[in-house]
Amino acid sequence: MKITEKQREVGVAIARKRELSAIYVNEKGEYFTDENSAKNSVAGAADGYARISVQAEVTEKEKPLPADELVAKIEAATTVEAVEEILAAERAGKNRKTVVEAAETQVSLLKGA
Repeated sequence: MKITEKQREVGVAIARKRELSAIYVNEKGEYFTDENSAKNSVAGAADGYARISVQAEVTEKEKPLPADELVAKIEAATTVEAVEEILAAERAGKNRKTVVEAAETQVSLLKGA
C-alpha cells in the first residue's frame, strides 16, 4: 500500500503524541499502534496496510505553526477539504482550542456558501 502525504502527516502526529517510533495505517485510513491490529483490519492482506516510521528529530516542516498563523491559514482556505485536513492534523497533534474552533467555523462558512 502506498501512503499518501496526508496519511503520513496524520500518522506521524499521532505517533509522536503517543511517543511511538512507528504507527500503521490501513487502506481505509485507520491507524494502529501495532502491526497485528493493522494486519487483522485487512483480513491479513500484506498489501492492505503500511508502516509509518517516525524519526526522533522534528524537522522545520513538521513543527506546528503558532496558533495565530494556523488560524490565518484556516481563514484563507477556500475549500472544506483544505480546512478539514488542517483540522485533522491539529486534532492529532496539539489540539489547540482556538485552532479547532477557527477550523470548525470556517468549515461551516464554506459549507453554507
